[in-house]
Parts: sequence; C-alpha cells; structure tokens
Amino acid sequence: MKLRHLLFFLLLLNVNKIFSQAVIIKGTVSDRKSDLKLSGVTVRIGEQATRTNSNGNFELNVSLKTVNEKGINFSHVGYVSVNLLYQAEHFYKVILDENSTSLREVVVGVSGEDIIKKAIKKIPENYPDKATAIKGILRIQKWRNQSQYFKSDAVIQAHVPAYTSNEKTTVTVLSNQLDTLYDETLKYIRNISSYNLVRFADIAHNEDVIKKLLRKRKYDYRLVGKQFYNNHKVFVINSVLLDSNEKYRKLEATLYIDTASYAFVSANLIYYDIPKFGPFIGRKELAQRVVYEKIGKKWYLAEAHSKSIGTYKEEEPHSVVDFIRTELDTGEVKKAAYKDIVQNMDDIFLINKPTSSLGLDKNEKLFREAELAGKVEMTPMVKLDTIRKNNLAAKENYKKPFGRKVYDYIRGDNMRVQYGASKLPMETNSNIYSIPESINYGLTLGADYRFYKSMFVGFKSASNFWNKKKISLSTFALHLSNEFILNREARNITLTPYAGFQRNYIKFEKAEVKYNAFNYGLRASYDLTRTRALFISSDFNTASGVSTLNTLTVKQARHAFGLGIVIKR
Repeated sequence: MKLRHLLFFLLLLNVNKIFSQAVIIKGTVSDRKSDLKLSGVTVRIGEQATRTNSNGNFELNVSLKTVNEKGINFSHVGYVSVNLLYQAEHFYKVILDENSTSLREVVVGVSGEDIIKKAIKKIPENYPDKATAIKGILRIQKWRNQSQYFKSDAVIQAHVPAYTSNEKTTVTVLSNQLDTLYDETLKYIRNISSYNLVRFADIAHNEDVIKKLLRKRKYDYRLVGKQFYNNHKVFVINSVLLDSNEKYRKLEATLYIDTASYAFVSANLIYYDIPKFGPFIGRKELAQRVVYEKIGKKWYLAEAHSKSIGTYKEEEPHSVVDFIRTELDTGEVKKAAYKDIVQNMDDIFLINKPTSSLGLDKNEKLFREAELAGKVEMTPMVKLDTIRKNNLAAKENYKKPFGRKVYDYIRGDNMRVQYGASKLPMETNSNIYSIPESINYGLTLGADYRFYKSMFVGFKSASNFWNKKKISLSTFALHLSNEFILNREARNITLTPYAGFQRNYIKFEKAEVKYNAFNYGLRASYDLTRTRALFISSDFNTASGVSTLNTLTVKQARHAFGLGIVIKR
C-alpha cells in the first residue's frame, strides 16, 4: 500500500513538472552608440514581462513552452524593439538602437536585405541537393468552444525533395494514437493539413515564403545584431510586413541566419488577421516556427511548430502542432505510395493508424521526453477536465437535427459534384441567318449521392451559353450510377456508367418545345487529389425529331459529351 502511494505521489510530481516546467531567462541590455547599460527596458515573453535594473540586467522566470512559442521581445522608449528566439542556458547580450537610427543597418557594410538575398541564393548550396527522408514524432491538438478536443500523437515520415527541386514535400502517417472528445452540437468544421506541417514550415523549401521575403523593400528588414544560437553565430533579422493583397493584416518575422554559411538556422513567422477564404475559416493569429540542424556540410530540418487561433462565430478554435525529428535518412530514399500520402484536404479526424503496444510504449517515451524539453505542448489537465464536463453537458438530451444528419452524410465521402462544359444533344439551324456552332455548347452542373455502397442517385443539368439570338437550349436528367475504381494504389481512375430519364428544352422567341428521352452514358475521371478529379463523359439519349420555332430549326442529336472537374465530399 505504501509503495502504491509513493508511486502515485511520484507520478503527480512528474505531471506537475511537465505542466509547470519553467526556465530563467537572463541577460543584459545596452545602447549601441554609447555601450552604456540601459535600465527600464521592457523584456516581454507572452503575457509576462519585467524591466532591466539600473545595471541593465534582467531575469525572468517563464514557462518553457511559452518562451519557445513566443520568443523574447525587448522594447524601450526612444529605441527600436528587438525580437529574439529562445535557446537553452544562454545569457542574452542585447544591443538596442535609437529610433533615429532605425533606418540604418547596425552592421557596417551589410544590410538585412543583402543577408536575406544571399541566404536565398545559397539555399541550393546549404541544403540537401538530393531527396531525404525525415522521420519524427508529431502531436496535433485542437480544442474548440471548451467542449471539443482532438489529439493525435503520430509518427510520420516526410519525403523531402532536393532543395533545388520545385517538387513538394510529402508526408505519410506511419502510426497515430487518437484522443477525441467530439461535440456534435457544434457545426462541423473541416480540420485539414495539420500532418503536413513539415511541408509548410520549411521556409527554405517553401516558394510562397521565399516570394514574400523577396518582395519586401530594402528597409523592411532590420539587422538587429548577432547572437549565438545552437552553437552557431547568427545574424538576427526582425521584420514586419503589412500585406497589400489583404491575405493577412500583418506578418512579423524573426530570422536567424548563419554568419558563416548564410543558411537559415531558425525562423519564427507570425501572421495576424487572416480573413476567411473559401472553405477555410478566418484566423486571428497563425504562428510557425522552424529550426534547422547542420550535419556535415548540409542543414536539415530538425523541428517545426505551429499554433493557430481561428475566428468562427463566437468561438476561437485553437490548433497546436509540434514536430520533432528523430531519424534522418540521406541515402537513396523512395517516395511513399500515392494512397499513403497525406493530402492538404484530408480530414485529420478520419486518419487513424493504430500502432502495436510495443511501438506505443516507444512512442510515448519520445513524447514524454519532448514534453519535458518544452518542445511538444501538453494540454493542462484542468483544461481537459473542463472540456470533458462541457462535452457531457452538451450531449445531454441532444437530438441530432435533420440538417446535421445531412451535413454528416455529405462529409462522409457520399457526394460527387460535377462542374464542366458540354456539347448539348441538339443541333440548331436557320435559313434566315447564320447560327454559330458555339450555341450548341454550354455549362454543366451535376451531383450524385451515395445510397448503397458504390451506387449513386443523381441529376445533371446543362444549359447553352448566352447568345445575342437568345436561343435557349437546356437539358435536365435524373439517373442512377455505379462507381468502378481502378488503380487504387495510385491516383484513382474511376469509371461511372449511368442511366436514367432526360428532358430536353428549347426556347426561342416565346416558343418552347420539350422532348423526353431515356439517357445512358459513361463518365471517366482521373484523380488530381483525393477530393478533385478531371472527367470526360459521353452519353446517349433516345430523343429524336426536328422542331421549328419561328425561323429556327432544331434537330435532336443522339450523342452528347462533356468534360470538367468532379469534387468529392
């Protein structure tokens, strides 16, 4: 009994250590011109702050997780602020510049812009020139409305193409352990992309970030000095960008660049006020941090972190993702099979690859070590208890409304929507004036809904393009279809035969004719992603006859064809 109590006590101590692990940040701040120590300088880490004393020294006890995530900000009246990244057991020697000198670089003969351009130019030299495989642990945590929680502790492998290549990094989930409290009373939000953190955070391999860096003007970069980071002497560059394209309101960047090789050693990017775009909810803040490690003559991604605070109605959906590399393969690596690659629109709630008990023990050890090092976030038990209580309260007496049932049905891969162009099954002619062939072509919209296994019921509507003659041709069809999927190990090729009832409409100068017919055909599609595919279709109908509407003659054609894109939901 005593032994059990002792073990329980030790367990509580360990859990408390994980959540309350703190570090002491120490250093000194001085003026660049006079080299005098500055007192009263504000040193801020997240919500915590202190000021330097009369000797310019400071000391701040903070959460390791917070300082890793937020970095350290130094500000003082009349001086330009400086942002630095955290590094363990480091004494910070910070030099501030007066505001009057803020437009001049602090290192004679070199500018922030020069360093950035040189770092980008030397990416092919500093980073692998052949494909590598990175294996590591990745934790995803999401919580919403204090009643929904999702966690995935995963082991992933990333195939990182040569940094001279335009090819994208791909990720596969080798195993994961899920912990979910799902709140059905909340409207469903599609959760995507989190497993692909390595791809997005790797700024040296991310064209979008590189373009942003190159787009900035000369004095958008402030070289605030040099520091030692992970045993490397680095340039420290701070930057703030206001986006004229309204993709975000502001981007704050802290870049650490090796003074010897001009390689990106670490970077912290924080985007503010990202507006809603298409199916993506808006975000109040998106922070991404990456750390590289030099092995031999090349630099390899070692860590990647992301934190997102969304904006959705009265809620603030939070998402935290942490990746720590555990293995590196620089040999002849092969790409994963297409079916195993995590795609950007894949729903993370549906990715479930349980591991063996032996592998689970090994993975748990890796995660515990990362938690103790402050590199992987662990949600406090108090917050989880609150979420559990709210989750139970939300489920009590909850009856799923019809609209929610439809919503759940659609997101379960049960719907196919087609957008495209088609040749309508009609041919127009006139003895009075010339009619262009384009009148017989138009846009198509269709949708199929799964009702049993691979069988679907659906509709298809097509209408010709607007024309000066105001000749209106359209079709509407109801049909049954069945999917036959080929090439399952790679990009799917899907053959979908269909058959049903079709009605053709013709309108011209207040006259109207309708034809009823039996319709059958075949649609072939090729996957671009798991949710998008290109298609071509060919169908036949039994309509026949010729109609005369005033000066217009319309003949029913037996064959029609189309092409476009299929969206799978």
